[in-house]
Amino acid sequence: MPSYRTTPDGKDYRLVITVTDEVTTCVIERIREGTWVPVQTWNTDVTARTRAPERRLKITESAANHGWQVPADAWGPIRHNRIVVKTIHPTGWASVVADATRRRDEALAQLGTIDLAWRDVLADAAAIGPLPATTIAEAAGVSRGRVYQLREEQRERMNALDAGRSLAQRRKP
Repeated sequence: MPSYRTTPDGKDYRLVITVTDEVTTCVIERIREGTWVPVQTWNTDVTARTRAPERRLKITESAANHGWQVPADAWGPIRHNRIVVKTIHPTGWASVVADATRRRDEALAQLGTIDLAWRDVLADAAAIGPLPATTIAEAAGVSRGRVYQLREEQRERMNALDAGRSLAQRRKP
């Protein structure tokens, strides 16, 4: 059955290997709009002291366990404890998709935390800082109204926390 794809499997992917004295980190990256983006990361017990043939074998086996085939002739030289393998082939899409999804979920959770902290910084700057809302808005790239909105949301959260504490204090016998 012919493939609908016009490019070879793995064309937009590469394996970046970083070897240290303690561990080797393998990162599968996919090119996206001219930038290499990590989609899978794992460590192996190979170290800088491991001989090259054994290192290649263990990393190749490790890549296979994560859904990738590394051709024997694809290995480049190690430079500054780093090897970039430009020719790899996907063999286990389920593993690749699961790892990429896990990585995405972690990044989204981190983004959510960063966004909440950013909102708090803007609200704090508006509530307790000496800057006018227009200056805060310009620095953050938002409207002045958004700064006021974030300040009010923070004030409402604080009032809700205070109300919850006062209710809990009243209930104590």
